Amino acid sequence: MAQSKLAEDLLSWMSEELGYRPLQKRDIPTRQQLEGICRGYINNIFKFLMRRIYSKKKVQTVRDNIQLQESQGASPEELEGVDELKRKKKALDELKKTEKMLKLEYASARSELAKAVEEEKREKEKQRLARRKKIIFDTAGAKIDEKMAEMKEATRRLAMTLASLRRVQRGSLSPTSKWYKTRAGRDGKEGLQSEAEHVLEEGALSLSALLTSHINEEEEERAMGKEVGGDGAVTAVKEKEKTSEEWKYVIDQVQASVKAQLDHPPLVLNALQSMAEAEKEKAEKVLSSLQSSINAEMEGSDVERALAERREEQYQLYLASVKARKKAD
Repeated sequence: MAQSKLAEDLLSWMSEELGYRPLQKRDIPTRQQLEGICRGYINNIFKFLMRRIYSKKKVQTVRDNIQLQESQGASPEELEGVDELKRKKKALDELKKTEKMLKLEYASARSELAKAVEEEKREKEKQRLARRKKIIFDTAGAKIDEKMAEMKEATRRLAMTLASLRRVQRGSLSPTSKWYKTRAGRDGKEGLQSEAEHVLEEGALSLSALLTSHINEEEEERAMGKEVGGDGAVTAVKEKEKTSEEWKYVIDQVQASVKAQLDHPPLVLNALQSMAEAEKEKAEKVLSSLQSSINAEMEGSDVERALAERREEQYQLYLASVKARKKAD
């Protein structure tokens, strides 16, 4: 009987004082199970625990009751001390709330700081890539200028050769003219053909290869003055295969047209002029694609102005070469 009473008291103490709440009903111990552990010397231990251990809520209630009983028969000084104790307790609670709020604000501030640091890193990386693209573009522009100058020089030499032939053969522009059968005519014709083939092979084709090829990594790193990671390719050059196919078609057409007229020296200059115009049109298209790509990723930079100046300079060089050819004619 004593074991049954102790088992009931133990289950009640666990639920009321310790907050024992099983998740499932089958987890609640039965009376037989509790009676099984309430045997012998363990009974005194359980009784001691039930007398000494209480929940925080019950302890607070007991303390409040004690303070209330003391205050009913206490002097004004003692009552003032009790009020002071309550005020301090209230102030302590407020300080704890403030501390909790400050901890939350501190965690939020740390999170915002981490986000700001990440944003700064992304911005620096974006600026680094923008500088890299600008250097790549400037390097490509310098090579284009160099090749354009070489083409201009080749065209000038060809125009001088053709002008000398025309001075020798005034008025005789027929490809069947007897003058071409002479030694001077044959030599002039061969020289003109050699010069035209040089322009075809070294001029147009090399420029097209330059515009559609990848910039050498070592030259790029030397230009930047430091090691640079990444693939180093301008965004517009990613369409290299498509651009190469379009360019190859134009070059094949121009090459076929010029070679078909190599037996007609007076007409070669006109064919080369057509080739130069096709070359200029294609170069402007590729440069426009490069400009669009760079401008999309480098807003506010002066790349557009530099590109416009470069294109204007190239256009002026082209006009000068056309005027020189017309003057030679």
